[in-house]
Amino acid sequence: MAVSVRRLAPADIALLRDLNRLFGRAFGDPGTYGDAPPGDAYLADLLAKEHVFVLAALAEEAVLGGLVAYALDKIEQARREVYIYDLAVDAPHRRQGIATALIAHLGTICGGSVIFVQADPGDEAALALYAGLGMREDVHTSISRCRREADRSGPLTVMPPRRARCGTPRRNGRRRRPARSRARSRSGTGVAARRGR
Repeated sequence: MAVSVRRLAPADIALLRDLNRLFGRAFGDPGTYGDAPPGDAYLADLLAKEHVFVLAALAEEAVLGGLVAYALDKIEQARREVYIYDLAVDAPHRRQGIATALIAHLGTICGGSVIFVQADPGDEAALALYAGLGMREDVHTSISRCRREADRSGPLTVMPPRRARCGTPRRNGRRRRPARSRARSRSGTGVAARRGR
């Protein structure tokens, strides 16, 4: 079976919807990825954004895996860092190099000086994949989710952290910056695996 990887374009809304269903299955969270899907116009606009990378691994027109990443243009230097937000391969197609191909393709098109990704503790397959591409960096962090009250006019309400954690804890009222390392993968793109506690 020949697998190709490509960046989805505004005309690929049906493939993006298939990818969202795959994410829901892979993450055991079909509600988040399917209960309130955005409209076609929203998705087409999102896929047209230069800083949003939605890649799909395809066999013919079947979605076998994919990733969503966001470019962050920095202010301290003229450079771009990229953060992989979602990455999954459908269960029957895992351990065939698809995730590696997705990340490698991202590295060739994103223009980033480094690619960051976070894996949950205990997800040894993901941690091994990311470490094999560059390095593994343990960053112990936490963040609280915020939401507005139902009427959207009230103050923000701080919610307890969920499964994925990012940010830095406060000490003495000041936010600490985590130490970050840059590593070069074989493709020349920096990859750093980040892991929450």
